[in-house]
Amino acid sequence: LLAADDDNGGTSPIQTLLLAYGDLGVVNLYDPRVSTPSLAELQTYDVVVVWSNYVFFDPTAIGNVLADYVDAGGKVINLLFSMGTDGSQMGGRFMDQGYTALNGTSLITEISCLGTFEPTHPIMDGVTDVCDLYRGYGTALTADSTEVARWQDNELFVAV
Repeated sequence: LLAADDDNGGTSPIQTLLLAYGDLGVVNLYDPRVSTPSLAELQTYDVVVVWSNYVFFDPTAIGNVLADYVDAGGKVINLLFSMGTDGSQMGGRFMDQGYTALNGTSLITEISCLGTFEPTHPIMDGVTDVCDLYRGYGTALTADSTEVARWQDNELFVAV
């Protein structure tokens, strides 16, 4: 987990949730607020999850190394706050060259719940309802991406 979160205190709620599954192997936490991991560091993992609730140490470098990781066969899941164009999210090739499935212009702080979604998509397996206060605003699919779910207010929620 690349978790740039100013109140994580060395832990992450996402890490805790993932570790509860018990069959994922290792779920390590890296703080990209203080440095950018190298491609070699990332390649020891099958999947990198990016979470940001704080400014990345180097937004361009993190986006470039994630693009290199994908080019080398890795998989990246980027969550809310790691994408967008309001200035605090990652940049570089990951955001500029279509490595992300969706993007937005800013964040919205208004509760909305799950709207339309593709119930047969594996990402939505077991998900029937979810609501959140912090969400992407001005969202759009990037080239060659597929919509999986939208919020009730029609902003994109999940894309692959």
